[in-house]
Amino acid sequence: MIKFLKVIQASLVVIYILGNIYLMILNWGVYTESMELNYGFGSFSAPLFLVVESVGLILIFLLWLTIYSKDLRYEISKLKRERNKNKVPSENASDNSEGLEMNINQQISQLQKQMEDLTRLLKSSQNRKSDISKEHSL
Repeated sequence: MIKFLKVIQASLVVIYILGNIYLMILNWGVYTESMELNYGFGSFSAPLFLVVESVGLILIFLLWLTIYSKDLRYEISKLKRERNKNKVPSENASDNSEGLEMNINQQISQLQKQMEDLTRLLKSSQNRKSDISKEHSL
């Protein structure tokens, strides 16, 4: 859509310039003649081509400004979409970190159980040793 608007803008600028050149060639005497222009708040004398070109350039600038603002809005929305895409993995990463934390907690509890089993075995083996030593001493 934006590229299409840029093509339209470029074609309108070319049409405007070609139209002015065409009229200037056919009416050179009128374009070079100075005219009295009344704007309501004052009047001044200026060549006609200067007035026509000024109005045309203002219109071209306004057209460029509208297309530029649409292009800017499009880029902003595209950046927002990319930022939202990047936010989703970070939420997944927090979910993954919670999963890893649960795995670590499970592993720690398993290790604690193994340590308890080992301490029980050690105590039972020490009890057996003491029983055996008591039997030998009798």
